[in-house]
Amino acid sequence: MGGIAIIIYNTFLLRYNTSNAVANIINVRIAWRDYANSLVVHDEHIVQDEAVDYDEKRDRWSSYDPAQHREIIEEYEKVEETKRQLKAEKLKNGKLKKYITTNLALMAASREAVKKAVQQVRPILSVNQGEARKRALNLYKAWYRQIPYIVMDYDIPKSIEQCRAKLREEFLRHQNVTDIRVIDMLVIKGQMELKESVEIWKQKGHIMRYWKESQDPKPTDFLSKFIQGIN
Repeated sequence: MGGIAIIIYNTFLLRYNTSNAVANIINVRIAWRDYANSLVVHDEHIVQDEAVDYDEKRDRWSSYDPAQHREIIEEYEKVEETKRQLKAEKLKNGKLKKYITTNLALMAASREAVKKAVQQVRPILSVNQGEARKRALNLYKAWYRQIPYIVMDYDIPKSIEQCRAKLREEFLRHQNVTDIRVIDMLVIKGQMELKESVEIWKQKGHIMRYWKESQDPKPTDFLSKFIQGIN
């Protein structure tokens, strides 16, 4: 604002006092130069060397000495070496050994806690073996009653007696299962299969899949293989 005021003042002098016109113009230029210089932000780093050009004077890396970087690396290596020596001394004194032993004990306790939690899992349906056995028997009875209707609805080339024999075979195949959760999962799967069969959501091929070829004993003698067309 000071420079603008000087400009206005000297303009007034130029209009009404022509004898000092040249001096007033010079004063106005000097004042404006000082005001403009006060607004200029100088560069961060200027190399004070007259032998370089304009760009080199403003290069922040022009005076960088690589030897300084080597000194920093050597100082860092000394610090790391000191840390390694202190760590070796702690290990020798047994402090670190005690720390490792404590951590191993905590890890072992955590594994035991996880093992106990896995053993005490939440039951799916049954809380004991008796209840699981009762559910399996109820499922067997439900299948046994629905077999005549399944044979009639799907018109499969099997008799009711053959289907009930297959039902018994499927249940006896899992007679050695003792895990309650596994028994509950098998019961749930059997209920789903029964629901799909009764509602006729399956095809004839799905029902016949219970008689798999891999479950039937294959012939071993030459004549039986020849009759069944097996090479």
